[in-house]
Amino acid sequence: MEIKDLSEKDLVEYLALEQLVKETMLHPEWLGDLKKNDLQYLLKMGGHIYGGYIEGKLIAIGMLIPATEKSLEKLQLDLKDYQKVVSFGPQMIHPAYQKKGLQKEIIAFLEERARQLDYQFVEVTISPENVVSIHNFITSNYQYQKTVELSRGTRNVYTKELSGKLKLYHIDRSGYLNVDQTIFLQKGIEIRKDFLKKDANAILKEYFPNGLSSHGQSYFIRGYENKSMGIDIIFEYERRLHYPEKLSRYEAFFAFNEDGVKEFISMKELDWEFYKVYEVEYETYERHNMNFVRGWGQLDTIVSAKFYWEDVPDYDRNRKPIYEYLLKLPIKIKREVTIEELSNWEIPKEL
Repeated sequence: MEIKDLSEKDLVEYLALEQLVKETMLHPEWLGDLKKNDLQYLLKMGGHIYGGYIEGKLIAIGMLIPATEKSLEKLQLDLKDYQKVVSFGPQMIHPAYQKKGLQKEIIAFLEERARQLDYQFVEVTISPENVVSIHNFITSNYQYQKTVELSRGTRNVYTKELSGKLKLYHIDRSGYLNVDQTIFLQKGIEIRKDFLKKDANAILKEYFPNGLSSHGQSYFIRGYENKSMGIDIIFEYERRLHYPEKLSRYEAFFAFNEDGVKEFISMKELDWEFYKVYEVEYETYERHNMNFVRGWGQLDTIVSAKFYWEDVPDYDRNRKPIYEYLLKLPIKIKREVTIEELSNWEIPKEL
């Protein structure tokens, strides 16, 4: 799903989706009754409306609405500086795309945008009967505060404090990582085959003057052991040809957000005895859909690489995106996530 910032010219499309969604809802009042002029005012006053698109079709909506002193008073919330608080507003998903995890994708996107806009707290109101949305927010670490009576009905109030950065995690299957360890790019890597040393070292110096990550050492230098290595080199040359501003996978440290950790563990059917999960400290990242890291021949691998680097919507609309985060080194291993925490993350049995 590609998410875009909507403008006033997109409101007709927004209202058409809202009408369609309400027609299929048992409780359409859950979405409130925002008119076109309300949406125009929201945009004028610094709010944001985001639309999720698949194949050019608007299928999802999310909002960022700046809080006011009055709005927080209505919710009986004391969050100190109202200018640091944002409301998510109503969210909706096209009926044909529901039950595919898209609301949590919208929530994660809105949180990321809220951080970028320097908000520190999120508040959201949900009907007590809307158990699906309540589950999605609670499992995204929102805290129930109270139940209030508003003009649009009874609402539960949930809040979340946003950390300065998105929390990201690395799944370590090597056994070499430790808490407080700082990971750097590595230079001076040994080329074992004597007849290749001169030319190989020249290529390393030209292509990767700052060094390689552990992933780069495994996939770019060491033995050609599996299909993934062939896919990775096509992705790298496609990046060098057409997307040189992107961070190379050979120079990156890989991480997931919480949902990505759960999905990767489920997909790979990992046994907890053979991996550890660490929260990491980082400066910058790029996010890409890991589902595109595949290919059955050279041409379709090139196409997949273009999709990956351009962050286009997944061509398989039934497949939930698994986002991997490429972190620019150096990074620091902050802490180990305990087995108890992982148990509370509700890792699905299958995707």
